[in-house]
Order: sequence, then C-alpha cells, then structure tokens
Amino acid sequence: MRCPTRPLQNWSPDDGVPPLPGGWCDAFVHLHGASGEQEGLTYDARANPMLKKGNRLRRRLDRIFCKLRRWRLEGLEMVGRQALPGLQWEGRPVLPSDHFGLLLRLRSAGWHAQQAAAGRQACTPATAHSCSSTPPS
Repeated sequence: MRCPTRPLQNWSPDDGVPPLPGGWCDAFVHLHGASGEQEGLTYDARANPMLKKGNRLRRRLDRIFCKLRRWRLEGLEMVGRQALPGLQWEGRPVLPSDHFGLLLRLRSAGWHAQQAAAGRQACTPATAHSCSSTPPS
C-alpha cells in the first residue's frame, strides 16, 4: 500500500494556512470543515491534565496532510486523551504525550465499487472523502 501522508507538528493558526501543493489536504479540516480548527485541539491545556497549571495554550498544532488517489478519508479521531493507569509526575496524571495523537482511518476507493457491485450500501459521502473533492463547510 502506498499512501502518502505527512504529519506536521506545531503548525499554529497564527502561521496562516499551510502551503499545501495541489491535491494535498489537511485531513481533519477536510472531514470536519471549518469547525475543525476548534474541535481538533491536539494541544489543549484545559483538556490535558498532564500540562502544568497556568498553561493556557489551546491549539490544533498537529495535522495530517494527505494526497490520496486510491484511498478515501473515512475518519480521524484524537487518541491518547486518557491518563496511563497508576502513573503520576509531580502530582499530575501522565498521558502518552503532551499532545493528543491523531488516528486516521482510510478506506480503499475500490471498496466502494465492491460494495455497490454486491448490492450493499457503501460509506455515504459524509463519511468517506477524497482529498480531491471539496471539503464540507
């Protein structure tokens, strides 16, 4: 399987729109539309108890950029939001990272054709996206 993706960390909204070459997309924004900037906070001092009190930074710093031809974006979720059982550091729970991780789910574009040929319902356009199509607003 060849599926070009490019994780990019620490891209702040203050840096502007990421300069992506043609055909590339930001997976979270593509799946969630403009609301992705507020919903996808991968560094969130309010939600991550591991971070020191007084840290107010809340940003979507981590992104996955994709250029897909034979694959479709099916979903993207944040992971690593739960503390590791029994671990503490300086009185705070320990999470896998100070950033929440991103788990990208892809579906083969050919899978949709196979489902249709078998008379089964494939993913709806709302749940399976190609980077070449227009993201939801």
